[in-house]
Amino acid sequence: MHRQTPDTPDSPKRLIDTAYELLRSDIVQCRLKPGEQVSEAHLAQRYGLGKAPIRSALSRLCQERLVEPLARRGHRVARLTIRDVIDVFEMRIILEPKAARMAAGRIGGSVLDRLAEICRQEYRPGDPVSRAIYLQATYELHATIANASGNWRLAVAIIQHLDESQRIRHLGLAGTDINRTARAQHLALLAAIREGDGDRAEAISHEHLQTARKLFVDELINHPSILDRDAKLGAA
Repeated sequence: MHRQTPDTPDSPKRLIDTAYELLRSDIVQCRLKPGEQVSEAHLAQRYGLGKAPIRSALSRLCQERLVEPLARRGHRVARLTIRDVIDVFEMRIILEPKAARMAAGRIGGSVLDRLAEICRQEYRPGDPVSRAIYLQATYELHATIANASGNWRLAVAIIQHLDESQRIRHLGLAGTDINRTARAQHLALLAAIREGDGDRAEAISHEHLQTARKLFVDELINHPSILDRDAKLGAA
């Protein structure tokens, strides 16, 4: 009879998972900048891990398009362009207002109360720790509404684009304060969902995402980490 090997803290699988989680977090939170070149040796030293788990983590992140292989030169953190920013928010504008309409009246009062508390979470511009906490909280807000739509395919598509937008949001909020505007829009959205008003929930979600798209495009169009100059000009 085959006996499963325990997944101990130093087992190969656990080491790969640890390398993946550390590396992905650094990429999403822009501690490793878009376009930055990295090597297995550098990352192994950075995280105190061997090259083998780092290599496996890099392969996994290549599949997620967060890392790009460079022939005989290691890897590079995937670049971001203004076209990426526009495309991600266009998809969110298409998908999320519909989910908000469908979620109206379908989220329990205790969950809505918890989400309202999440909406009051604030970050301090220039403070990456508070920004990470804030963005995780708002991610939970949008994901909960998506799941409450009752359409799991729609929810999966929304969460995929939420994942893709996290790096953009970390980069764009580094020096920008949107606490007041975002809080007001989020609380208005939750009020419409609580009242079962699908039309209003859809309209507020659409307005919120339109505002976010403009803010991030304006903030990032000349950011040094947005490396594709042609994409900038094409989006203007």
